[in-house]
Amino acid sequence: MTISAENVIIYIEGKPENYNINEFKSLYLNYKTLTNIPLFKFWTRSKIFKLWLNYVQRQRRKKYEKKLKEKLHILDRPIVEGYINIKKLLRQMEHCQMMEKQLQLHIYQKIMEQTKS
Repeated sequence: MTISAENVIIYIEGKPENYNINEFKSLYLNYKTLTNIPLFKFWTRSKIFKLWLNYVQRQRRKKYEKKLKEKLHILDRPIVEGYINIKKLLRQMEHCQMMEKQLQLHIYQKIMEQTKS
């Protein structure tokens, strides 16, 4: 902000805005009137509180993510490969058991057909 005897220059996002001194005074008085309204005061406080709360939650989340990553052994490559192999073997065993049950059902149906005739 630059103030001279006749003008006030305010820089907003790097762009200068030029105001007459009387215009600036009226804008400033309007702003001060707004800031004295209880609703505006509450809104300002709640906004600051929300910013603080978001910051604290973000920091807490980062802290626990870091602790969790340190404790997780699943990120170890050989363990992951072993886990995947065990899962494949279990799927094959399930498939074999399902085929065996289907075969047993088929045999049972054939026997039932033979006994009926």
